[in-house]
Amino acid sequence: MAKNFISYLLNSLGYRLKKVNRTAPDRRIDDPRKVADLRNASNDPRQISYLQQTSALADLPVDLGCRTNFALKDSSDPFRLAVAVAVTSKDPPEVIRSVLEHYYSLVQPINACEWLGVDPGQCPDLAEVPPWAAPDPWREKTISEQDQHVRRYTGRESERERHALSITEGWTYCGPVSEEKLEMESGRLHRLMSSIQSKGFEIPTIRADDLTASLLVDNSGNWRWVVENGKHRASVLSALGYKSVPVRVKLVVHRSDAEAWPNVTSGVYTKEAALKYFDRFFSEDSPPVVHRWDAEARKKWMSVDDVQKIDGE
Repeated sequence: MAKNFISYLLNSLGYRLKKVNRTAPDRRIDDPRKVADLRNASNDPRQISYLQQTSALADLPVDLGCRTNFALKDSSDPFRLAVAVAVTSKDPPEVIRSVLEHYYSLVQPINACEWLGVDPGQCPDLAEVPPWAAPDPWREKTISEQDQHVRRYTGRESERERHALSITEGWTYCGPVSEEKLEMESGRLHRLMSSIQSKGFEIPTIRADDLTASLLVDNSGNWRWVVENGKHRASVLSALGYKSVPVRVKLVVHRSDAEAWPNVTSGVYTKEAALKYFDRFFSEDSPPVVHRWDAEARKKWMSVDDVQKIDGE
């Protein structure tokens, strides 16, 4: 009734009401951060388990950061090594390419079991799929969902780098890769290194671009953060000497809950295999698939203390 009266009043004054179709705002850009910021409070990422928010921002020490098969502080992390050597080189792009090419040529797991270093007898489903299709034992994703997720992400990532590559050209984190994939990864790493060197590192304005991680907590309360989104950035920051970085923690995983982890209850992992994978992030004991790379990288590019200076090859 009120609407009709307003319409009548406006009509009498010579105005007309017209319906306007509005598009929903792009919340990926406009939505403010709905995460807890712990940086000026406890800065303890374990606190997320007790907050209303689903994620929390904290400044986390690089020395406690990891990605699958490598600690961020580990000089044999190929991304970290490539940047650390390139920083002192006369030809950074070529040095980065050389390091990555060597890594991709040596680390070529035949399946997900070999990539993760778990027993095929305990994880037979993982023995039948490529490395990228392995979901974490504490995640809900099935093998099929993980496979599709990586395929989609690889395509989007390629488009951002102005390429048109699919997973058939290779996966970012192990070989084999095509020549074009190698060029894309090398160029990407060099541009990221140059950007952080010149501008520093700031929290992205778009939440989807955050450096994100899962927090693993062992039975003694010790923890490690495992990079989810931003593996290249984390490795570059480590190589450039950053001691801590702002990370949005999305999940806290307790070792004591292993029996309840989704991919343990589903049978993808046995409890024993899942714990072996979990514990590797604390022991920094890499799986056999990267041992040859680790040995050759130390011989070719690293001194006893740190990365040697080289001038390109």
